[in-house]
Amino acid sequence: FFFLILPLLYWIGEKNAATRIMASVVFSGLITFFLKDLFEDPRPPSHLWLAGESPTSFGLPSGHTLMAIVFWFSVSLELKHKWFTRLAFRLVLLIPFSRLYLGVHDLEDIIGGAIAGIITLFIFRFALRAESPRGRVKTAIILTVIAATVLALWPAESPPGKSIIMLGLFVGWMAGYLLNFSSPFFPHPKRWMKLPVAIAGLFVLGLVIWVLR
Repeated sequence: FFFLILPLLYWIGEKNAATRIMASVVFSGLITFFLKDLFEDPRPPSHLWLAGESPTSFGLPSGHTLMAIVFWFSVSLELKHKWFTRLAFRLVLLIPFSRLYLGVHDLEDIIGGAIAGIITLFIFRFALRAESPRGRVKTAIILTVIAATVLALWPAESPPGKSIIMLGLFVGWMAGYLLNFSSPFFPHPKRWMKLPVAIAGLFVLGLVIWVLR
């Protein structure tokens, strides 16, 4: 979901806002995996799991809860529309409930994910407030160094592959973002072109994934 929706937000919407949302989501993912391996808190017994889901990571904190809070509230804070804020609140309540219902998390995991998500949301809203190009570059470099340090100090034997992929998304995104604003070879497309190009891009991406599999 994130790997599809974040580039769409960047392409169709406002690039600075989409980049702030992306950075918040990526680091909320890294924080989730780090805390799971730090606490090593087991999930509920497997006979309680529904829908055939077989998660392999630890339980605390609930990643769905943490990342739902960061993503949906980040989008809400950028849009500043009442209807979307109400939608975000509903999703942030329903997503953790679904994890309890499916039996893959207990209440402690949900509460831990909610607390970590709220703290992460506010920290990154503060950290990503730079508006000048120089300020954005400085913030991107600092966050990349922090993320690399976190991976080097991982509490488990090695970080999970998903955390390295998310760091790769962040570095690649920021490189493209800075190139997009500094290079004359990337003119801004007309608004009416954005949605059909996005749909075509998703189709091509899906086709490539299908062929590779």
